[in-house]
Amino acid sequence: MAEDDALRAEMIYDRAIEASFKAYEELLKIGVAKEQARAVLPLSLMSECYWTCSLHALIHFLKLRIATHSQAEIRDYAFAVRELVMGVDGMSRLLAYCI
Repeated sequence: MAEDDALRAEMIYDRAIEASFKAYEELLKIGVAKEQARAVLPLSLMSECYWTCSLHALIHFLKLRIATHSQAEIRDYAFAVRELVMGVDGMSRLLAYCI
C-alpha cells in the first residue's frame, strides 16, 4: 500500500474508533448498561474481563486448551492463564501433577 493511502486508512480507522467510543460513552450517560452499550464498540478495541472458576474447572480448561489439537489462539491464552496461576503459592506443584 502506498504511504499516502496507508495514512488515509489510518485516519479513517482512528475516526471510526473515536466515533464508536463516543457513542458508547453517550449510551452509558443515558443509563444503558455497559453490557449492552458495548455492542457499538469495534472488535479490535481492547477489553477487560473478569473470570472466576473452580479449581476443577480451571484444570479441565487447561487440559483441553493446552492440548496439541487445540487452535493456536486458545492454546496461547491457556498458556498465559497457566502462567498467571503458577504464580499463586502451591499451584505450580498442583498443576504439574494434574496437567
